Amino acid sequence: MPVPYAETGKMDMTVCICYGGDRDYMGISSAFEQPPAVVQLVEQRGLDISEAWREAGLTDQIKIGEGRGSFYELTNCRFTRNHLNEEAVRNAIIPLIRKELYDMLMLRAR
Repeated sequence: MPVPYAETGKMDMTVCICYGGDRDYMGISSAFEQPPAVVQLVEQRGLDISEAWREAGLTDQIKIGEGRGSFYELTNCRFTRNHLNEEAVRNAIIPLIRKELYDMLMLRAR
């Protein structure tokens, strides 16, 4: 996603859409930057993140996202992509947890 003040101008994030029976609910994880070499390969050569990580010599994994993810590598094995997935899901279901607050806001918006 383009972000003007990011070093690379781009941020990576996880987006989740949950269906709540009557409508969709969206959640987004915190955003982070991929290494500049990876962003450059994605932009200039049209590689996906996995291809760019391999081309930059940062991994030998075929599909880095099918394992622990680039986030795992960037955090020195402290966090996996599942942490980002959980964050996005948690944020998506907030309106379901506090449905009374969001239903009230939806009624006012109409």
